[in-house]
Amino acid sequence: MDLIYRMLMNTRENKSNQQKIANNLNISRTTVSRCFTNHSGVNPETRALVFSEAEKIGYTYLKPRGSKNVSQKTIGVIICTDHENIHEDHERSPGFHLMPGISEFALINDIIVDINIISPRFTADSPEFQKLIKKNRKVWNGILLIYPFKTEIIKALKESFPCVSLVEQFGDQIIDCVDVDHNKGLSTIINKLIEKGHKRIGFLTRSYAVQACWSYRRFSAFNDQLIRKSIPLSKNDVVNVFPDRLLSPQDSIKEAIKQTKGGVTAWFCAADHVAYDLITHLESAGFKVSKDVSVVGFDGISSPLKNHTLSTIQIPHRSIGYNATKRLYEIIKNPYDKTQLISIKGEYLEGNTLGTA
Repeated sequence: MDLIYRMLMNTRENKSNQQKIANNLNISRTTVSRCFTNHSGVNPETRALVFSEAEKIGYTYLKPRGSKNVSQKTIGVIICTDHENIHEDHERSPGFHLMPGISEFALINDIIVDINIISPRFTADSPEFQKLIKKNRKVWNGILLIYPFKTEIIKALKESFPCVSLVEQFGDQIIDCVDVDHNKGLSTIINKLIEKGHKRIGFLTRSYAVQACWSYRRFSAFNDQLIRKSIPLSKNDVVNVFPDRLLSPQDSIKEAIKQTKGGVTAWFCAADHVAYDLITHLESAGFKVSKDVSVVGFDGISSPLKNHTLSTIQIPHRSIGYNATKRLYEIIKNPYDKTQLISIKGEYLEGNTLGTA
């Protein structure tokens, strides 16, 4: 983590990114810098524009851990991933889009943020995990969790720290959470598909190293919306949800192509990276996406494909990051507050992958 921390705090990089923001917004770099140092002379509208632009270019400014004074709070951010570079702008970079919102609230409230990465393979007894808790038990006032964690890890963390998750967790551990509103997002997606005449819609997800509650939550919302619209759903058109029908990524794609040949006219993919993978293989199999079959997703990540922009739900990452940090701050001040699940509505993004049935 020292490498990531030095990367975040590198003065030269800070100045370069701040100048880029200043140029894009046609304001001075001094004004941008004042936003990131919580200067009182910056109006809220300008501050909001600066943080929004910072999110677009993937820039996060955090105070160094060593600068803490007696009254300051320190929060740990724990990211569960095997990919250590959170600034890589692709689907395997958990934390990249959430950090600007976390950083914004932290700066405004003079909070120090300490970023840490743990492997999905860790257990509560893993020496590395035990070392992390022991090292920070008297340092962190609370922690934010990014991406799904094993239930035993969450339980161990809750025993030592106030916790807020930035994605709904799977299992029996009750934990405060700030996440996208899956139900409203799926309602929008299904309505768009129905407007285009689709009556046989498939659901595609994949298995992950740690069970992803969001995948099941999106399937639940998907199924609920189809029932409400009186659209039948065949079990054969649901890939990688049911325990007796879990497939590898490669076999999942083969199954989706098989069902497309059998009459599925549109696929909802539980994550955008699954959708992009499906689009690539559908076209390799001879299908024209949007003409022969439609594909929609959920996330809002940038497209890696030259000829396609995905119709999807944009997750409000900055808002989730900001509100999760705010919620953690509230819990730190009032540890006996009731547990909350805060859902934030996403935005529908129209791409070129949704056509008529």
